[in-house]
Amino acid sequence: MKIFFDKRGRMQGAAIADYLLEKSRICQQSETERNYHVFYQLCAGLARTQKAKTWGLEKPAKDFRYLNGGNCVRIEGVDDAEDFRDLIHAMGTLGISEQEQDDIFRLLAAILQIGELQFISENTGKGANTSKVANREMLELVANLLNVPPGGLETVLCYRVVGSVSRASVYTIPLSAEDATQSCNVLAKTLYHTLFTWLIQRINHSLKPRSDQPFNFIGVLDIFGFEIFESNSFEQLCINYTNEKLQQLFNQHIFQQEQEEYTKEGLHWLKIAFNNNEACVDLLEKKPSGILPALTEQCNLP
Repeated sequence: MKIFFDKRGRMQGAAIADYLLEKSRICQQSETERNYHVFYQLCAGLARTQKAKTWGLEKPAKDFRYLNGGNCVRIEGVDDAEDFRDLIHAMGTLGISEQEQDDIFRLLAAILQIGELQFISENTGKGANTSKVANREMLELVANLLNVPPGGLETVLCYRVVGSVSRASVYTIPLSAEDATQSCNVLAKTLYHTLFTWLIQRINHSLKPRSDQPFNFIGVLDIFGFEIFESNSFEQLCINYTNEKLQQLFNQHIFQQEQEEYTKEGLHWLKIAFNNNEACVDLLEKKPSGILPALTEQCNLP
């Protein structure tokens, strides 16, 4: 986040930039961890309301597949319903209209219900197994929340479309029930990421300075710390890589460059020893044998 100030030190606005959204958290959580708090706030805040009935949120949060993976649905001392009211108040303060709020919460409800879709395999007798949605009422609910035809939604989830540029042709490949479930997870993560990106843009519109003149700013960085789980995703690798790069930047500016400057100026000081993580960064990014360049090369192979 950049917080802008004028020459007299008065705050003039702010701008938020997002990166490395942990999308994997939408579909699975590590032990003792929750999904994003807004889902639990949504369930608690809309409990026993007409919207909860319309959007399929009448059951408790612990019964949603996307919310109970870490066995930590409730946090001691945290009132999700009260936090939901605070969230609505904050949105109103930022100028987000009631209709926009309704659309946001409706899409969040759709993401939760996507996780409730179940698939069964079918044998077409043509040598390939296909799948279809087993709980049809849930398909209808998700389609209604997304404002799309149920049949079209089912086709998107149960089939993969592959195109050939050289032949200018398109192939439709049926997916197994397991693969269709993975399609659901991809759809849920993509919807959340798109909503998150839109919300950042919407907030920036409300927080931007009223004047186009250049301002001084203070930068605030909030990032996940180093973490190692029993099962680590590619996203976690990117998060840890970013932390390593930040640590390297800190070492260079606070230790290495400053001490070189002290030496040039002939100052006497107690030299500070620090752990140089260059070898770790090289392992991840150095061409051609680093992990990330190797992955890039593999992705570019035909």
